This record gives sequence, structure tokens and C-alpha cells, in this order.
Amino acid sequence: MYNSSAFEGVKVVDDYNQQYVVSVISLEKAKYNNPSIMTRVAQVKAQSQVNTFLNGATINSDIIIKSTERKSNNTLESTVETIESIKQNSYGFTQGLELLTTFDNTEGNRTVFIYMRELKKEKIKTK
Repeated sequence: MYNSSAFEGVKVVDDYNQQYVVSVISLEKAKYNNPSIMTRVAQVKAQSQVNTFLNGATINSDIIIKSTERKSNNTLESTVETIESIKQNSYGFTQGLELLTTFDNTEGNRTVFIYMRELKKEKIKTK
């Protein structure tokens, strides 16, 4: 489904007599030098997306870019550090998301994470 039409976010998928919620996250590989941190960020974002979809949560994400310069021997060295802060205000709790697969996008610069879980006749809040 993703390869035919790439997307990010939450979709409900019907399979016979059961429904599943699928959460797709895409993260830029260059921002994460540690794969376990990237996986954890993807998991938190997937849970937030599903929680927002099911319970009406709000999520704020801030990116802080720190830049430092150091002069040594008449050369100027610059260092740039990017920090992403994710804050969630939720009205419920979403658990049980299972990581189905991860793969690189067609350009190779992002990693795509696909999570899912079975919907158990939950009421989806509509606005």
C-alpha cells in the first residue's frame, strides 16, 4: 500500500471482519546518528499519531538548532547540533502498537516505520 502511494499518518485498514489502525512515520536519517534513538522517536510519534486519531490528543514538536564556532590557528570551525523536542497533551492512552517493518524511502535519505494494532470496537472521536 505504501509503495503504490507513499503517505505519513494514520489509516484504518479493514481485513475481513476486523479493523486495524496503521501508523506510518518517516524520519530523516541524517538527524539521527543512533539507530535506537531513531526507533524510539518513531515509536513515540506513532503512538502520538494514533492517540490523536483515537482520542483527540495534541502534539507539539520543536526543533532546536545549536551552533557553535571555535577559532584555532586562524581557522574557524563550526559545529551544528539539532535537538528535537516532542511534547504531547493527550486525553487517553494508546498502547499495543506493533512495529511491522522499517525500510528506506526511494531516495534513501529517510527511514520509514510502519506500526499497527488491531482496533477493538473502539469509538473513534470525530470533530
